[in-house]
Amino acid sequence: MEAIETKTNGNLRYNIHYDESPGDPRSWDNVGTIVCFHKRYNLGDKTDLKRNDFASFDELETYIKQELKGVIILPVFMMDHSGISISTKDFNDRWDSGQIGFIYTTQEKMDENKFDVDTFTKILVNEVHTYNKYLNGECYMYIIEEQCTHCDMWKQKETIGGFYELKICRDYAEEAIKNV
Repeated sequence: MEAIETKTNGNLRYNIHYDESPGDPRSWDNVGTIVCFHKRYNLGDKTDLKRNDFASFDELETYIKQELKGVIILPVFMMDHSGISISTKDFNDRWDSGQIGFIYTTQEKMDENKFDVDTFTKILVNEVHTYNKYLNGECYMYIIEEQCTHCDMWKQKETIGGFYELKICRDYAEEAIKNV
């Protein structure tokens, strides 16, 4: 596994790599539920809903509002061209993109977490953004190594993964080689 980035500070260094076995962010304690339907991909959260149960996305949205008590509901779009990308914003490509579902939250979740509607909307957008990074393998890890004073070999001291932003991974790695 080749490092994306390496930095040395005295006898310590970090190497940033792609995290090849990140945890699925949909298994986290999310405030949103992603309901998606696609012919070739199994995306979103596990639900009992089936594509054939709904004639349109409008019908699915009504079901989410009425039956699942969704109060903030955002569309989820997918671009499928040399890989897939998902977003709450339309990709505006009539050939390779379109809506595949929704992400929603309930009043119960809002009451539990005590955020306002704007904050919850941003959280839902970020949940889709993080899931998109997971789907595209954009997850990072860092390895802290210490150089042996006798033989100049590098010995691994610490490995931390599961970062979905390279800058955050780098910031943590920088801090680690200052303080280890």
